[in-house]
Amino acid sequence: MLFFAWNIYRTHRSEQHVTADPWDGRTLEWTVPSPPPPEDIFTPAPVVESLDPLWNAKENKQSITTTSNSRPDPVSTTSFLPVILAVILFLFCFTMIYKWFIASIFFGLAALVTLIFFSWQDKRIEIYQKKNLKKEDLRTLLKDKRLGFFWYLVIDATMFIILFATYFLFTPGGNDPHPSEVFEARSLIIASIFLLTSSLTLYISEKGMATNNYKKFNIGILLTFILGLLFIGSSVHEFYKYWQEGYTISTNVFLSSFYVLVGYHAAHVLFGLGWICQVYFQRKVKKIPDFLYYEKHTIFQYYWHFVDVIWILIIVIVYLPTYYNGGEES
Repeated sequence: MLFFAWNIYRTHRSEQHVTADPWDGRTLEWTVPSPPPPEDIFTPAPVVESLDPLWNAKENKQSITTTSNSRPDPVSTTSFLPVILAVILFLFCFTMIYKWFIASIFFGLAALVTLIFFSWQDKRIEIYQKKNLKKEDLRTLLKDKRLGFFWYLVIDATMFIILFATYFLFTPGGNDPHPSEVFEARSLIIASIFLLTSSLTLYISEKGMATNNYKKFNIGILLTFILGLLFIGSSVHEFYKYWQEGYTISTNVFLSSFYVLVGYHAAHVLFGLGWICQVYFQRKVKKIPDFLYYEKHTIFQYYWHFVDVIWILIIVIVYLPTYYNGGEES
C-alpha cells in the first residue's frame, strides 16, 4: 500500500508526460491521447477491418484509415442519480431480507421516484438540439436505445423465469395448505380483466399517435392508466385478504415465493403507471420533440405488453393448476 501511494505521488510530481501509446498497443484505445478528451475521441471515425487495427497499421507503416460517413456518437449525460438509485436499491434489498417491510415500501417508492425524476430530466433533449442531428442519425441513436431496452427485457424475463422456477420448487405437498385453499377465482378474474383490457386501450393510443389523432391517443392513455390503477387496487385487496386469513409472506416458503413472484409483477405495473404519468406530463410541460416523445411511448408499449404477457404466464402457471388440482381433489 505504501509503495502504491509513493508511486502515485511520484507520478503526480513527474514532469514527464505519457504518450498516447506507451505500451505499443494493438487496439484503437491506444490511439487516444492521455489524458483523454471529454468527447469526440474518434473524430473522424476510424475504419475497423481487423481485430487489431492499430497493430496492423504499425506493421504496414500506414496511418489508420478514417471515414466521415460514420454513425453518430452515442448521447451521454453526466448524473449522480444512478449512484443514488443503486444505494436506494441496496437499502431496499437489505430491508426485505430482514423483513422490515415498512422500510422496504419506503425505499421501493424512493427508487420509483428517483427513476421518474431521472427520466424527467432527460438531458438528451438539449443535446439533440445542440448537435442539430439529421433525422437519419436520430433514427440510428433511437434504434440503439431500443436494442438496449430489449436487452433489459431479456434480463427481466430471466428474473421472472427464476421466480417461476422457485414457485414450482416450493409448491406445497399434502401437508401444507394447498394453493386452492389460499387463492380465490374472483380476485383473479377481476384483476385479469383490468390488466388485459389495458393492452387494448394502449393499442387505441398507439393508433391515435400513428394517425396524429391526439384526442384518441389521450383517451387511450387515460383508460390504460385507470385500468392499471384498478389492477393495483385489486392486487392490494387480494394480498390484504390473504393476510387477514393468516396466509402471510412468512407462513411458509410456498407463500413467500408466491408473494415475491406476484408482488414483483405488481411492482412492474406500478412502475408502468409512473412511466405513463412521467412521459405524458413531460410532453405537456417540457415540450419535448415529437420524434423523441414517439420513441418514449413506443418503448413504453413494449414494456406494458411485456408485463401483460407475464401476467398471462402467472395465470397459466400459478393460478389455473391450482383450481384444476383443487377441483380434482374435491
